Amino acid sequence: MQPLDPSGLIGLILGGLGVLGLEPTVRDWSRRFKSRRTERARQRRAKGAKQDYFYATYEYAVRLIDHGTEALSIRKVCVVPLTPALSEVKVRVSPSTGREIQATLLGTGVSLIEAPTDEAVRDARVYLVRFDPPIPVGKPISYELRTHTLVYDDSNTQQGTNRISWSSAGRRADRATMRVVLPYLPKQAWFKEFDAQGGVVGETIQLLADPLTFELRHDFVDVDPTHRFAISWELGDKTA
Repeated sequence: MQPLDPSGLIGLILGGLGVLGLEPTVRDWSRRFKSRRTERARQRRAKGAKQDYFYATYEYAVRLIDHGTEALSIRKVCVVPLTPALSEVKVRVSPSTGREIQATLLGTGVSLIEAPTDEAVRDARVYLVRFDPPIPVGKPISYELRTHTLVYDDSNTQQGTNRISWSSAGRRADRATMRVVLPYLPKQAWFKEFDAQGGVVGETIQLLADPLTFELRHDFVDVDPTHRFAISWELGDKTA
């Protein structure tokens, strides 16, 4: 006797439910269950996040120039305060030591101030995005921070793999995008998520570069505030 194909069994069950007029009800229950599960996971992440503000959206884009000797980065951010009169947010930009970084801030009611070096991340330059007037609870505000680094210096492993990484710095982020524009077509590329101990979370996601712009991109939602995210690639043809 041939084993029963599970997909055929599911189809048979759904077909029977369809005859009884119950298939839409079952599908609706399934959608509701998934929605409740997603909302519970979101609430757990929100409880573990810092409670001064969260990111409604965060787009982090990096463009490498001259085969990686220069980098342009853009951070497009929508901040939502969780406390009264939010006056500023801190942004770290790496690298800083021995390298020139030029920073430009775009937005209404915002100004950029260079702050003292953060001892926790010594190789980063620290900026404060200041709001004038301070932002009340629940009112979103958007800004765009552009930086130009003369020497791009991130993770170069012994295997010749390059990487850029991003985290929400302990804060909730509802939607996030990471983009990397390379000066050459990479051999292969992927997106990974890491927990607080540096272990890989979930499956590695293979990325395909745009054949014309050499851009790598990944969009994701409900960002875990304790995790770090990275786009990595293997070096391609630098003569392109």
